Amino acid sequence: LALVAAASAALQPREVVTHLLVAACDPADVVSRRGEELLRRLCALDSPRPAVDLEDSGLVGDLMSLFHGNAFGTTLDDKVPEQDRKQPASMPVRCRIMGVLCRSVAAASAFPATVQTISECVYGTGSSSRLRQQGMEFAVWVLKYAPPHQLKAMGPTVLKGLLDTLDQGVGSLDSVSMGLR
Repeated sequence: LALVAAASAALQPREVVTHLLVAACDPADVVSRRGEELLRRLCALDSPRPAVDLEDSGLVGDLMSLFHGNAFGTTLDDKVPEQDRKQPASMPVRCRIMGVLCRSVAAASAFPATVQTISECVYGTGSSSRLRQQGMEFAVWVLKYAPPHQLKAMGPTVLKGLLDTLDQGVGSLDSVSMGLR
């Protein structure tokens, strides 16, 4: 992490943001604190005007790639040798990534990766309640900012999946959730 801190002085925030996101989620307290500090200071992701351009399609692609990996499932890339395939990010890193993607209009327009991301968050077998919530927030973000031609292609699929998710928990819904349904 000291190397990342030293290199960050010479690199643009765009070039270190993914490394710092991962470091901020590290189980080692020293690493996560330093990653969080550098992320706040260099990238200012939590501020209204982040130092990183969240509309950069390269950054959005890097974050989606980190989120999904390419080792299995719908993101499996047969052209990549097995030893070079990347596993999907851990749950804490995925949650951090979703926080960034929910602020990027470019991420909302990154079809078909948006559908894969929403599906993985909301319907994925390894998803947590926090990631499901962020997936729902991302779905709303996408529905708000994606271009109409993309919404036409993905709308019915996303809507059906979200309604199915709500139907699975009908017996346990409170009055607010039932009203939303």
